Amino acid sequence: MEAGLDEAVEMLGEWLEAMPQVRAQGTAEQVFSHLLIRSGLLREPVKGSVDFVHRTFQDYLGAKAAVESRDFGVLVKHAHDDTWDDVVRMAVGHARPDERIRILRGLLKRADKVKGARNRLVLLAAACLEHSPELDPAIRSEIESRTAELLPPRTLSRADEVAKAGELVLDLLKGPADLSEEEAAATVRTAARVGGPRALAVVARFRHDERLRVTVQLSEAWQHFDTDDYVNAVLRGAPLSRAFLRVDKLSQAAMLPQLKQLNSVSLMGDFDLPTELTDRRDVKRLQIIQNTRLTELSPLAVMEQMTMLGLHNCPRVSSIAPLSSLPLRELHLFRLGDGLSLKPLAALDQLATLSLDCATDVTTVRDIPGNSDLRSFQLWRSARYMDLIGLGRWPGLTQLTLAGDKQLAQLAQEPAQPPLTALQVLGQAAFDPASLPHYEHLRSLSLSKCRLTGSLRPLAALPNLSELTFSDCLGSIDLKPLAGLEHLEVVVHPGTLIEGADLFPPERLRRAEH
Repeated sequence: MEAGLDEAVEMLGEWLEAMPQVRAQGTAEQVFSHLLIRSGLLREPVKGSVDFVHRTFQDYLGAKAAVESRDFGVLVKHAHDDTWDDVVRMAVGHARPDERIRILRGLLKRADKVKGARNRLVLLAAACLEHSPELDPAIRSEIESRTAELLPPRTLSRADEVAKAGELVLDLLKGPADLSEEEAAATVRTAARVGGPRALAVVARFRHDERLRVTVQLSEAWQHFDTDDYVNAVLRGAPLSRAFLRVDKLSQAAMLPQLKQLNSVSLMGDFDLPTELTDRRDVKRLQIIQNTRLTELSPLAVMEQMTMLGLHNCPRVSSIAPLSSLPLRELHLFRLGDGLSLKPLAALDQLATLSLDCATDVTTVRDIPGNSDLRSFQLWRSARYMDLIGLGRWPGLTQLTLAGDKQLAQLAQEPAQPPLTALQVLGQAAFDPASLPHYEHLRSLSLSKCRLTGSLRPLAALPNLSELTFSDCLGSIDLKPLAGLEHLEVVVHPGTLIEGADLFPPERLRRAEH
């Protein structure tokens, strides 16, 4: 708010009429001079022009002027702009009960008209309620009802949406008490997306929450705040026992020695393995993601307690030999150097989970080195060339992922069928559910980027199937043959069209996020 010198003195004179104690201390010119020279509230950036240094004082006067002139339309018109948040809230506080209704109804009406600002305007109306001790119950109820559709956020996508309202939403975020795991996780994500000191205070309220989805978001939130501030406010007090702590800056890696309770790290980005990580011999789980610089894994050989390792998008890694001495139970190899040798697997006699998504020197399951009894085996797109001949070598295999038409056909012909409880099928150009072996113990079936050529009815014969997931499947999926299976939950990801959804109650048909 900027004004000419004479105008400012005239405005101050009008305000002094309502402040007799201040008026008694001098004329408008004298009070103005004090504010300009000694108080720090006003400044004179150019000769003959003054403005307010502190936004709060400026907003207060702007709100007061808008109410006194009954210029409520200006408030509503600018309410989408976050610099007007405090002006609108203070105006509601200044206004008389009937004037408050006009402002708040104006916000809700504009929310219905301006789609891009809908959430922000509804949340601004909600933030105004604390400034409205006397308010028509009907308008209060309407605002609370519309706010309940947004808060607490129940999904991560909704969290991203409401975060666009900016710092305004922080005052409305509750928890962690009385929030479900999904709501608590989405609340942390909302605050993280807003960012800033006030948002950090909201995230810090959840630092002792041990629920997995919440700890995942606590880990992800580090990237949105100052490294040291986040460690001091959140990570020192966080359990960090279940989720991977995301580290994508060297400044974050430098803090790892201070997080004594840490046992799982997700290292992201193009940098060498930091000694602050490899010196942590107590780290049990490690993911290295999107590192086009990494070539040598030998620094990992000293991490003697590591039981899980995932290498994702590290195209210059050409050897896993340094891993031979580790007590690995899980190994995930995704998009590494072509022709990767799997011979070092022979030394991993405790391995229970193996995931491959890269071209290796092995073309059949029978020739994969090692004598461990795998429980989970996953072949992703880049490993679709591998034949399943010899799958029976793992009689305890319960989880299997297949890619491409050939592998599923080979599975159906396998003489000794594994006791699968979870099967994931990827990229089937023609998937007929009738061709699936009768897996008595199968509980979970996931189809991704598949085209169905037959009815889902044969799946009804699988006695323990309790979850069926579709992701980016081609064509339209008719769910009607499975509607009568009360124990079955269907999960549909974006990109899949379904028919018969009306036959499933909400608790049995879940539409997942991206």
